[in-house]
Amino acid sequence: MRVAAILAMMAGAKAADDYVEMAISMTFTGDASMCTTLSEATSMHEHVSSASGLSGQWITSNDVTGCSRRRRALQSGSTTATHTVTYSMPLSSTGFQTTEGLYKSVAEAMSEKANTIVRVALAAKCECTVALDSISIDLSEEDHEEARRLQAAANQGSPAPGPISEYYAGADCPNQCSGHGSCSTNGCVCWDNWGNGDASDGACDQRICPYTVAWVDTPSAENKAHALRECGGRGLCDRATGDCTCFEGYTGTGCRRTVCPNDCSGHGTCEYLAELRNDLGDDFKWTGNLATRDQYDFEFPLLWDAHKTRGCVCDPKWSGLDCSIRMCPRGDYAHFYKLQKQPETQAVIITNVFNPDTDLESGAYNYKSSGYNAADTNGQFALTFRSTLNEEFTTNAMNVYTLTEDIVEEELNKLPNKVIEEASVVLYRNLSKYNYTTYGLGRERKKKWDKYPFTDATNYTWYDTDLVLLITFDGGMTAGDQYALECKTAYCDDGCQPKMATPIDFKMASKCVVVNDHVGSIGENWECSGRGLCGATGVCECFEGYTDEYCSTKTAII
Repeated sequence: MRVAAILAMMAGAKAADDYVEMAISMTFTGDASMCTTLSEATSMHEHVSSASGLSGQWITSNDVTGCSRRRRALQSGSTTATHTVTYSMPLSSTGFQTTEGLYKSVAEAMSEKANTIVRVALAAKCECTVALDSISIDLSEEDHEEARRLQAAANQGSPAPGPISEYYAGADCPNQCSGHGSCSTNGCVCWDNWGNGDASDGACDQRICPYTVAWVDTPSAENKAHALRECGGRGLCDRATGDCTCFEGYTGTGCRRTVCPNDCSGHGTCEYLAELRNDLGDDFKWTGNLATRDQYDFEFPLLWDAHKTRGCVCDPKWSGLDCSIRMCPRGDYAHFYKLQKQPETQAVIITNVFNPDTDLESGAYNYKSSGYNAADTNGQFALTFRSTLNEEFTTNAMNVYTLTEDIVEEELNKLPNKVIEEASVVLYRNLSKYNYTTYGLGRERKKKWDKYPFTDATNYTWYDTDLVLLITFDGGMTAGDQYALECKTAYCDDGCQPKMATPIDFKMASKCVVVNDHVGSIGENWECSGRGLCGATGVCECFEGYTDEYCSTKTAII
């Protein structure tokens, strides 16, 4: 039975001049430059409007949240920010008769064009790596008087909006749409998160499960795939509860992520691809609190499952896909084909610390030593070592202005668990003298610059301003190739270890660089030194004639 408009509104239909409010939020992860671009960019809302198909004239707010400017927040190397554009508009202006149709259209459009927004509006402008974590679309219905006034002003001289299809009273639809939809000439128009299942004449009594990025689908165009699917295509929807029953190996809302094998056996953490480390080769021997995602050298947003696929990162002394295998101590293999062994030497270069132009003394004192006014200001640093058993330990804070070879050796050799047993250190303050006596070169660069103890990236003209540490790993458990040391030079005050209130980071143009394999090792770093078997308990079972914890000591000649 056809009824008046007022009864149609009571039944849940939207009148032509009723308003809807839609908030489109995009959450990104990147570094501090991403936050700067988000805060300064005036075109982000234009990109969102273009992608969603909504008119920019209905924008009521354009906000950025999550970009902390506090010093400690920026030390982590990455931050998460959310950009939200809010629209308040009459439903008739969108061209849709129902809020569900509007919502689905915007959701599909944003899913298809989100990576373009990241690439064009953010990554290209900040010249940084930006990852899109999530897209959230919130839609609410309201009678917004101010928006109504804006619409009237915007529509002056414009044609009147076209008519909207008539609605019918709930009695004409199955079960009055179960209280979860509006009744139209074509049957029930279900509200958000409700549907008709496979039936064309349903009663909005079936729950809709979360839509997430599909794990597998057919590409619709070049570089255009993984559209939104219910339960991500890796689960079944329980229509009674609206929850996904995920297939084996998948979990989370909408089956959005993988599980880790055996929950990493209690000996590791389950992490996303974006967090996993790649320690293959010297270039990726990074330790400590460096942002691991910086290791990726491709356009990060194109890795579609970076925040979906997960794997185990094992605790120290554990390995395997599920972190269930114990690791045993490692040492040099006696029968390595090169019998003339050589330990690895790494160079730690701290630049621009002996520079009177950046010190308070301005050359009035011997600024290469401590004991004078502010000569040791902003000179603190520490070193982090990672063993081949994945143990990480950091030295106490040291100061470049009071530094001696003995101090560095003591700090390294007293690290726990004997990770470094016999490190030896050579320290250079007068680099021009070192270059002259070692290489026969003066202060200036010459054609023989490749003989300097630095890589091209750290080959400087005025070496007298720098301090160099040559650290050699002479111990048995540090034989063979080792992970690169990491300099810690960030501010670290009360409640932080090691405490550094005046770090090198506070000094103008100073930084700490590690040159790995300054002198490459000749030797191996094998489990149980290749002269025993690693037991299930993590203890080496040495072959006859060998002993100690990593089977490096010969007890008999057989």
